Amino acid sequence: MRIATEILDKFPELNESQREIVGHIEGPLLVVAGPGSGKTYCLVLRTLNLLLLKEAQPRQVVLCTFTEKAALEMRHRRRIQACEFHIKTPPEPKICKECDLRTLCRTEGIIQ
Repeated sequence: MRIATEILDKFPELNESQREIVGHIEGPLLVVAGPGSGKTYCLVLRTLNLLLLKEAQPRQVVLCTFTEKAALEMRHRRRIQACEFHIKTPPEPKICKECDLRTLCRTEGIIQ
């Protein structure tokens, strides 16, 4: 588990479970938790952590959620935090109501 110093400094209120999510840098991660538990918050911070640690490029990140509302919120938060950390990201991530993740990853060049 590794978390960029910038994130630890800016978000000292992260609890241990949230730190585990943010600091997970090896492979995909599924987060299951109840409403209002900070899932979107942690996934956005995990994305920023991967980018700050140079463990991924912006085009290699795929964030998935089950509702369009959550997807829009995730995109909005990602944009705000990326600006605060001066991270250049692609113009806008794709939002799919129904999509085959494998097809999306192939289209984006993440997998073959």
